[in-house]
Amino acid sequence: MIGLLLLGSAFADEIEIETSATLGTQWVGLVGEDAELARLDWIQLPGVRMAQSALEVEVTGPQGTFAELRIEEGIFHSGALEAGEARVGWGPSDAVGLWVGRADVPVTLDRTREPEDDSLTIRPVVSRTVLPLHAGGVGVDLAWVERAKLHGGLSYGTSSVDAPYLWLRADLHPLGPVPGRRDLAVEQPGFSVGGSMLQRESESLGSLL
Repeated sequence: MIGLLLLGSAFADEIEIETSATLGTQWVGLVGEDAELARLDWIQLPGVRMAQSALEVEVTGPQGTFAELRIEEGIFHSGALEAGEARVGWGPSDAVGLWVGRADVPVTLDRTREPEDDSLTIRPVVSRTVLPLHAGGVGVDLAWVERAKLHGGLSYGTSSVDAPYLWLRADLHPLGPVPGRRDLAVEQPGFSVGGSMLQRESESLGSLL
């Protein structure tokens, strides 16, 4: 019993928990002809709306193990969850990581960032309607931190689907990492190019590439 307590204490010393929360609002004002049209229409009066809100918990454990939980509410599903992500994995270094769970399928560029990193913007239509979002599966992340990143994995859109999505995404930034947020100041020039592949071969749903 003493040995187990000492082992548990040693692991507790290596566990780090980080939490973050975001609350975004937008004020909508009408000017010019739009304001004149809405002058006597109380339904169209400008107002304040919720843009996005999110809560994220990241746990880093011993030997590179990690766990992530994120819930997100967006402007399209006010009062309901826009996203629910949960992953556990192993990342012994910044160059490699393995994970299993539910997360974004990062085929479009916006899915490599969270909404708050894009400062009150919304995701493009193709990202919301064509691709499987926050699907369960497994993934591998490889990186040459200063120059390139490669993500790949298998994701299942629903629990009853008969075939997974196979996806790959590569991003190159030969002059160094680009800022993780659009509103950050930069001190040197940089650029990033990337591309993705998404494939599914399903007997019931057909082929997708």
